[in-house]
Parts: sequence; C-alpha cells; structure tokens
Amino acid sequence: LPVMAEHGILNSKLSDRRVPLQMIFQNLRPGQLVCAGKAPPEVRAMAEQAEVVFFDYFAREELEIANAVPTVEGAIQIAMEELPTTLFGIRALVLGFGRLGKLLAHRLKGLGANVTVAARSYGDLAWIEAYGYQSERMEQLDGWLGGYEITAVAGNADSTDVIGTVYD
Repeated sequence: LPVMAEHGILNSKLSDRRVPLQMIFQNLRPGQLVCAGKAPPEVRAMAEQAEVVFFDYFAREELEIANAVPTVEGAIQIAMEELPTTLFGIRALVLGFGRLGKLLAHRLKGLGANVTVAARSYGDLAWIEAYGYQSERMEQLDGWLGGYEITAVAGNADSTDVIGTVYD
C-alpha cells in the first residue's frame, strides 16, 4: 500500500524494476477484475480508461479499522521500549481523533496513562470529553507539546502541519 509510488509507478518495494501502472492497465482486457489498495484518482482514471472492474479494498471502512489496530499496538510497543518508565501515570497527547486517535487514546488510557486528545472539530472535542479524556483544540497547542511524555500524531497531514507550526 498504496498501489502507486511516485510518478505513476507501481509501488513494489521488493523489486528493483520500475513498472508504470499505465503499462499494466494497457495489458488488461476489458471487464477484468483489478484489486488494489489506496488508489489515488489517477489510478482510478487509468482503470476506467482500460474498462476494467476496479476494486480499492482499502476503501472499506472495516479494513481500515482492522489495519489501525496493529498500527496502534506498534506505536505502544515503541513507547514501552523507549520510555524509561511504564505508561501508567504518564501524560500522553494524541493529535487527531480519527481511527488511529480513537484506538490509541483508548489503549493508552487502558494502560493507565493520563490522555489528552487534540482535535479540530467541536463534535470530536465533545466525544473526547464524553470518553473521559482531556481535550485540546488542535489550533491552540502552541507551547504545550513539551508537557507530555508522549506526543503521538494519529491524524492526517493537517496534524503534522500543526506540529510544524508549533515547533517553528
């Protein structure tokens, strides 16, 4: 994942060959089934032009949620290995309240961490507080990131933009 690397090349990290996706689609017959994950609009356009049946399996919410679980578990494993203490009682900041943010906040709280979640939408902030976490507005984090033993980016590019802004 994703199906496309840079400049329309098939994402195939285990091969030294650079295979253009356009070449693959040109060699498919109309009606052929193509399954791929995280396909950007240009890949969908290639599929449409080739008249193939295209299925982006990563567009399924249940798969994205299932994929978020090992991602969160890996993040917690890294934290447990790198911190000089246990997660119990630490101050943790989770940036974002999407799939990863929800799962990470839940798992950290279950391990006894004091969890604060930063989000942009008022709806997310209301849910964050309803779940028993501390909440912060993403736009108001300036000067706050240093007060946590863990700061985890669990969101999209907008979340990393906030970190860049805070540290600039």
